Amino acid sequence: MTAREYLERPETIRREIGRKRMRIGTLRRLATRFSAEPSAVRVRTSPDPARMQDFLAEAADEEREILLLEEQRRRAFADAALLISRLPEEKMVRILEMRYLDLLPWEEITDRMDISPSRVFRLHQLALDILTPAPDPGD
Repeated sequence: MTAREYLERPETIRREIGRKRMRIGTLRRLATRFSAEPSAVRVRTSPDPARMQDFLAEAADEEREILLLEEQRRRAFADAALLISRLPEEKMVRILEMRYLDLLPWEEITDRMDISPSRVFRLHQLALDILTPAPDPGD
């Protein structure tokens, strides 16, 4: 895993949590659809309770996975912050914190640092070249 991938892990996990939350909403809407009162135009004579239970069970599984992902995200964030703090130059630390922890766009980073975009990009790349994350426990 590269330093950039390591630092992007909290955001990658956050996006996965967002996808799972959207899926939970879809599953709940589907469960409601299968348990709602029949409309004037009847396609079925009764709701399908087994199908509704399947959707709700799937939503519960996704919720459990979200709890695990939230803990992984907290650890990944703390690990990224610790890795960034090891950099030798304060400007590098600030750039990487703003980019990977605060999720600021490049334009805002250059404004806050009051240095040119090319200098910010050079410091960013130098910092990534210096950093070597710990091996991934899954490797």
